[in-house]
Amino acid sequence: MSYAARENSEQSGSPVEIYDFTLGQETFRYTTGEQDVVFSNETYTPLAGLERSAISVSQEQQSDVITIRMPATNNLVRRYINVVPGQVAVLTIRRYHRTDATEQLVTIFKGRVRSVAFSLMGLQAEISVQPITSGLSRTIPRFVFSGSCNHVLYDTNCKVNSNAHRHIEEIASIAGAVYTITGLGAAYPDNWATGGFMAGPNSTDFRLIIQHTGDDVRLLLPFPPDVAAGAEVQIFAGCDHSIDTCSSKFSNVLNYGGFNWVPRENVFVSGV
Repeated sequence: MSYAARENSEQSGSPVEIYDFTLGQETFRYTTGEQDVVFSNETYTPLAGLERSAISVSQEQQSDVITIRMPATNNLVRRYINVVPGQVAVLTIRRYHRTDATEQLVTIFKGRVRSVAFSLMGLQAEISVQPITSGLSRTIPRFVFSGSCNHVLYDTNCKVNSNAHRHIEEIASIAGAVYTITGLGAAYPDNWATGGFMAGPNSTDFRLIIQHTGDDVRLLLPFPPDVAAGAEVQIFAGCDHSIDTCSSKFSNVLNYGGFNWVPRENVFVSGV
């Protein structure tokens, strides 16, 4: 009997779902079954209290969002307490039937975690997940006619090698969102890292650097408490997307993605 036949059967179906949450280089694997499930040498563990809302397909992207509920003590959920991760988690839900000898596995949903809320006095987490197709409904211009570079620093269009512009050292101390990095001030001038980012231990999380002075960098959001003093991190140089910085700091004018000589004055406002 095929998967579709079991899915539609009133008696032969015995569905089990497996969940893959991918957050950076970490993957959290769970199943709605009562025992561990192994697929492709990966183990999915039972999670009591794991449930989801119905999956719907419509023209309204807002109504397509599903809610995953699980205990707030879960390791994935704990990443969202106080400070959200610097990367977006991706969820893949697959489904099979226990009575299927071939264990035919079907993907029934894939999406991005949009938000995590807590209910039942903080004991339950409600994860809102937007389908991956929702991004197709947006119209986003790839380039704009601007003097500033349109590229994302270190992306395939920018072509700057991030490893050639990084500082690897331990965190000396932390004060809120300000992290003191050993030797950073001695190695680089102030603002070298402004607009860049800090990668946490094992490069599993990232934070934007909004200010760099001496050994201190101020992050847009602090890391979770488990990233403490003594942890080794990577600091990557920042860019203000001007052609002068592209030239002097990165020697990358050939790949500059802006229109440096665009007129600074709007003739439709001031006249010719």
